[in-house]
Amino acid sequence: RVNPAYASGYFNLGNTLADMWRQAEAIRYFREALKITPRFESAQDNLLLNLLYDPDATGASLFQESRACETQLSLPATQVHHTNDRQPDRPLRIGYVSPDFRTHSCAYFLDALFRYHDRAQFVIFAYANVVQPDKTSDRFREMADHWRDICGMNDEPAAQAIRADKIDILVDLAGRSKNHRLGIFRRKPAPIQISWLGYPGTTGVPTIDYRITDAVADPIGAADDYHTEKFLRLDGGFHCYTPPDPSPELEPSPAGHNGYVTFGSFNNLAKVSGDTIAVWSDILRQTPQSVLVLKSLLLGSRESREAILNAFNVEGIDAKRIRLNSWIPQSENPLAAYHQVDIALDTFPYNGTTTTFEALWMGVPVVTVAGNRHAGRVGASILGALELNDLVATTLEDYVANCTLLASDPVKLNALRSSLRLRLQKSTLMNGAGFTGKMENALRRIWREW
Repeated sequence: RVNPAYASGYFNLGNTLADMWRQAEAIRYFREALKITPRFESAQDNLLLNLLYDPDATGASLFQESRACETQLSLPATQVHHTNDRQPDRPLRIGYVSPDFRTHSCAYFLDALFRYHDRAQFVIFAYANVVQPDKTSDRFREMADHWRDICGMNDEPAAQAIRADKIDILVDLAGRSKNHRLGIFRRKPAPIQISWLGYPGTTGVPTIDYRITDAVADPIGAADDYHTEKFLRLDGGFHCYTPPDPSPELEPSPAGHNGYVTFGSFNNLAKVSGDTIAVWSDILRQTPQSVLVLKSLLLGSRESREAILNAFNVEGIDAKRIRLNSWIPQSENPLAAYHQVDIALDTFPYNGTTTTFEALWMGVPVVTVAGNRHAGRVGASILGALELNDLVATTLEDYVANCTLLASDPVKLNALRSSLRLRLQKSTLMNGAGFTGKMENALRRIWREW
């Protein structure tokens, strides 16, 4: 009432509501902020992120929203002339731009690439937009050939610095996630620009040429129409995981001593929609003695905990069967929480990624359902690369059936418990040298085309 044209007020209210597990209301207030200030990029980012959680969103609708936001931000079209030496087989200068060269989920998937890059053929530049560097930042600094701190640097001077470094291929590792630097990419400082890893959808930025994925996460066909980028599909998955070192030792499936099955999901609570709770409740009804453990930063909020328990109560599930845990700091060994879980339930329509790898690393099978867009097909991509397609459902009915069937098979649960870590280690998803070779071949191919 005091100032109805205060865009930051709507934006902050949207953030508060999102932190209280009230995504639909949050989306409404982000839209209010954008009505007042259409170029409010942080409000755009949070709108698009929260739309990824929306069960009613589609690849087409998300693409339209991304394009509408980007239209407000795109710079006037100008002819950018790049003077890079076009020799096809010379060593290439690759720039990686990220706010997450630090202890962050993305770091688990960057480590192998930086470690195994062929330094005779690729010169690695890290453009770090890291607000709070840590020991992981130091490790990436040591692995990069050149480290550039761009935190606090405006987009234009950062783009000029990248041009001065004569970068051949510039890789965005954040998409629309927190502290991204898409403003640099809009200025096209490198002749080829790619998006990978940090955001499960199109950036909408027309000056980003490619996006790295695979044929399961983004099947050939409709997905190509809903991205401003062309796809570079890697065989065997577009992730390579490096687990924490040290990691907890494996333990037997807890159902053996509990006498009941424990389901679990350690995903961001925002990924748990009302539809998700309805399906999970069906699983709990069909496995009468089972319990469900949820772990999320948002569960540190009393309002969020009450809202979750109430949602299950509406489905007829007693609060005693739902165990809620908040964030566990690295110093307290958070992976050990998987010792409590027999079966991990993937979220939909926005799957887990790091949480899926962590569960599998700890011997916990993950059951997923393949959705209609990238964010909902990452689970299928990961499990498919491990030849665990029996854990991938195509319908929600099959998802429930897969979970209840697995819960009734203690022999299979224990077999998976003891074999999943080794299966992951032997797969393409932890073959650092092989994955880096695939990436390098893709980079070399698009360079030759240019």
